[in-house]
Amino acid sequence: MTARDDIKALGERIGKSIIGQQSMVERILLGLLANGHLLVEGLPGLAKTRAVKSLAAEMTRWLPFPILLLIAGHCLAAEPFARVAIEDKGTIVPGQQLRLDVTVFAPDFFTSPPQFPLFDVPGAVVTLPDERAQNVVETLDGIQYSGIRRVYAIVPETSGYFSLPPVNIELGYSVDGKAINGEARMPAFGFTVTADGGRAGKTLTFAARNLSLDQSFDRDPASLKVGDALVRSITVFAEDTQAMMIPAVDVGNAPGMKQYTPTSRIDDNVSVGRMIGSTRIQTITYTVDTAGSFVIPEISYAWHDLDGHREAIATLSSTKVTVTPALLPGDAIVPTAEVDASRAPVWPRLEFAIACFFMAAVLGWTGWRLRYHFFSLLERWRTTYRNSDSTALRNLISTIRAARPRDVDAALRRWAHRKGFRSLEEWSADDKSLRYYSENLQRLVYGDGNGVLDREALAKSVIFAHRTKTATHTRRSHLPALNPVETDTINSQLR
Repeated sequence: MTARDDIKALGERIGKSIIGQQSMVERILLGLLANGHLLVEGLPGLAKTRAVKSLAAEMTRWLPFPILLLIAGHCLAAEPFARVAIEDKGTIVPGQQLRLDVTVFAPDFFTSPPQFPLFDVPGAVVTLPDERAQNVVETLDGIQYSGIRRVYAIVPETSGYFSLPPVNIELGYSVDGKAINGEARMPAFGFTVTADGGRAGKTLTFAARNLSLDQSFDRDPASLKVGDALVRSITVFAEDTQAMMIPAVDVGNAPGMKQYTPTSRIDDNVSVGRMIGSTRIQTITYTVDTAGSFVIPEISYAWHDLDGHREAIATLSSTKVTVTPALLPGDAIVPTAEVDASRAPVWPRLEFAIACFFMAAVLGWTGWRLRYHFFSLLERWRTTYRNSDSTALRNLISTIRAARPRDVDAALRRWAHRKGFRSLEEWSADDKSLRYYSENLQRLVYGDGNGVLDREALAKSVIFAHRTKTATHTRRSHLPALNPVETDTINSQLR
């Protein structure tokens, strides 16, 4: 009888002494189970006092008050729990890997994931594969539970009955918005392992599905020489098992051949075609000291086929090895080194390298000592270049083509002074074209603004005047002449 049934029976017994007040009885029980205070109101004669006395009498007769509250808490509160199931159906044999699904449920949601522990089962190997946990949601009695599922792998070694030990799984979950720590206990669970043919208690080497046995060699066994090494690789592939559970292959001994201890490598989640399983790869090395023919023996590998429910044997056929004598030292072909007569000796090349290094050092030291003189010459050349007529002419042409008319006029006057004339008018007096365009520029800048600035024509006139007038004019003073009459006469004669 459950705690919920006890509470229901208590309400029925109280209801026998109070007729027609079922709602009040239920509310009194709810207040009692909530461990709170209850105010009973109603008209006179409706059995309020009788209901309370009947409740007190039943509590005294059947259960003490603290035990009743404990039952109520377990009855109404939702708690975490665990569920266990085996994926494999049908007969279970020794050596077969079972997948045990353990799902932990908690009301509302988890605040920390369940900690699935490893446990011991006598006569079986239990592992927790590195697989991703599954999330599930389930509703029970109107309460929504969140679940997390993990899969254990159990491999029984003998036949018989196996039962799981009690296991507590720690977790965190939410109650009324508060995070609390709890635990879920795995329910009692067991399974029976039966050996084929009723051989109870007998062991079986290995059980799996779709097992395959293959081998390969690093070279042709029929073309070896004395002293060569032959590496043999044997691969066991099987489904529904773990690599660590695949037994080693008994390779036997090859007469007349030295055999070194095999090494093994195991891997899980290996794809072979459309199948996914586990593999065990064994590597054996053979060597032969004498020539002749040898035989590597065949291999028989016993296992249990879970699909066919029978014992099976995988085999590898024997391999013939042929070894021929190695070349004797006297029969070996001695390579001859060809001497290149044109190859230069080492010392001249070394002396040339030393001389080059010495010259580079001298040049570097000389350059370092003369660096300030070099920089002075470079700066002097740059100054001369900036102050040259060609540079000034390029700047003047750029100004004529792009600057404002007033800036063009100022640049032309600076150029006339640079060429030794007192004014722009004096410089352009002998060149009709230059005088025409310069007068138009002056009317545009200083006159009524009706002048027209033809930039390209003015630039060409300046370049032509520079080429024709530079050599014929001498630099004149900016001061007026002391004897204007004589000076004008001389000037006219010069012209």
